[in-house]
Parts: sequence; C-alpha cells; structure tokens
Amino acid sequence: MLMKSLLRMKLLVSLGKKDTGPPVQPLKRKSIQPEQETTHTVLAVDDEPSSLEFVESVLGGAGIMVHTSSSVREAIKYLQTNLAINLILCDLQMPGQSGFDLLEFLRSNLRFRHTSVVILSAFSNAETVGLALSLGARDYLRKPIDTSTLLSRVKAILDFGRGTVMVVSDNELTLSVLRLTLERAGYKVHTARQGEQGIEMFERAEPTIVISELVLEDMTGLEFMLKIKEFEALVPMLFISDPLVNVFEEDMISAGAHGMIQKPFNNFEILRKVDGLRADLRSLIRTRR
Repeated sequence: MLMKSLLRMKLLVSLGKKDTGPPVQPLKRKSIQPEQETTHTVLAVDDEPSSLEFVESVLGGAGIMVHTSSSVREAIKYLQTNLAINLILCDLQMPGQSGFDLLEFLRSNLRFRHTSVVILSAFSNAETVGLALSLGARDYLRKPIDTSTLLSRVKAILDFGRGTVMVVSDNELTLSVLRLTLERAGYKVHTARQGEQGIEMFERAEPTIVISELVLEDMTGLEFMLKIKEFEALVPMLFISDPLVNVFEEDMISAGAHGMIQKPFNNFEILRKVDGLRADLRSLIRTRR
C-alpha cells in the first residue's frame, strides 16, 4: 500500500527518526467494511436439563447465544476447543466434578482465568457463597431464578464488563485476536479499520482505552491520537508494534501514548497492559473528585 508507506515515513519524521525499515511493495487496497456487531456467547453448565432449557429460553430470547454442557468435564472439553465464550453460568452440585472444580480450573489457567462466571445454585448458605466468590465467581444466584433477575444480571456483566476498548486496525487477524482476548476478559470491544471511522466511533462508544496501529489507511497513529485526545484528553492510548516502523515503546510514550503491544501477541501481556491502564485511569478519576 503506497499510501501506508508514505504515512510510515511521515510517522518516523514526526518522531525525529529515519526510515530504516524494508521497502514496502504497493498492494491492492482493501475495501473498508463497517463494524459488525458482536454476539455475546454464554456457556451454561448444569446436569438438570430443565435448568439448561430455562437458560436457553431466557437468554436466547434476548439475542444471546447459549451453548450447554451437562457436566464440568464436558464444559472443560468445550472450552478447550471453543475460545469465544464471554460468560459461564454454572451449577455447583453435579455428578463427578462440581462447580467449584470448574472455578479452580479457570483460575489456574491463563487462557481462562479472566472468564466471567455466575453460579446458579439451590445452596445459599454463607460458606458456600463465600467459597464460590473467593474462587473467582462474579455473581451468585439462588435457584429457582426468575427470568428478569437472570437476564438483568447476565446483561450487566456482558454489556458493561470491565470497560470498553476500541481497537483500530485494517488487519483482520489483529482485530480478531485482540477482540477475542479482551472480550474473554470481560471488556466490551468496538473495532474500526480506518482513522476517520475510529474517530466517529469514539464519539459514539466513548471507550475507556484505545488500541491503534502505528500506521492506519488514512493517517498516522500519532495524528489519530491527537484527534482522539481533542475529545477526551485522559483516554489511554496503546499502539501495536509494526515491523516496518523502527520505533520503540519509549518513542511512543514520549509522544504522548501509554505504551505499545508487541507482536507476536501474548494474551497475558495484552491483558496486563490493558488492566494496568484501566486501574491507573480509575485512580486518576478518584483523585480528581
């Protein structure tokens, strides 16, 4: 892409650096497609068919995709082959492994430790509830559960989660990896494929964190950051490393960013940086109150 090659050079000049990267061969420009809405996916784990049918009916009617498992063993097998699960609803007492065993498995696995879990159980004594929450459960609902309570509590987690992140990139694989990683950790994710599209989306979505390529199809990452900060000066910005741009994280921090995400992606490192920025932002907001 000739335009992106020129924008890379412009970015390096803005940072006071020389272009020492390999030459970029012009490629056919891809058409820009509007962002598609993400469908939330829930995994329900219960040995009672009637409970699974109830969850499917309530959440499915609200447009939430539901997968079901009748045992913890089956649920773990499903998780290991299907990463796109935003929330798990789990009973506690089941034949074989219990809901506690599933919580232990999730907490001990880097791939799943950020997956939100809501316990649905007929047991409601303080000791049981406390143990489930200490093992990482986000919420605890006592059976029988009414429709409005289940739907409102699930939507509260899915819709708000841990914050909203906007990712701007014209690379489909990059968008897919970051979206999957962040949504599994409870973040709501919006994506854009050009700078101008990202600016328009920023006004609507008001994300708490923005992740962007160093060079977009229509502007440099620095130009995009400056335009974004005209709307919200405090919004944290992370940039994605580009093998064709010879800059370091220190260069981008000096220019006003909050860091870089290195390729090849490491899910744990992505979440460490995003969670850290979220915590810093919350502390700053509290300090200013």
